[in-house]
Amino acid sequence: MCIPGVPIPGPVMFFIFGFPEFDSNIKKYEGVKLHCDRCNNDSMEAIRHRRFFSMFWIPFLPLHFSKRIKCTICGSFRDVSKSEIDQLFKR
Repeated sequence: MCIPGVPIPGPVMFFIFGFPEFDSNIKKYEGVKLHCDRCNNDSMEAIRHRRFFSMFWIPFLPLHFSKRIKCTICGSFRDVSKSEIDQLFKR
């Protein structure tokens, strides 16, 4: 729409960005489950969690890496260190 006296803007740029998260099982503890205090099931797994910055749906800049135990039923999670995971899964 052209309005007299109003300048027409030049090229417009837009960016689509986000912060996707990726989880994967830790091979050493795959198939071993812990007890979840929130939902009272034996469904907590050790996972490797990663968060990236993405531009146009392509993740290219890693922002955060951590190890977690996460419930596959209720979704509750807790960040833990490697030594903590070893200690929890020894039981």
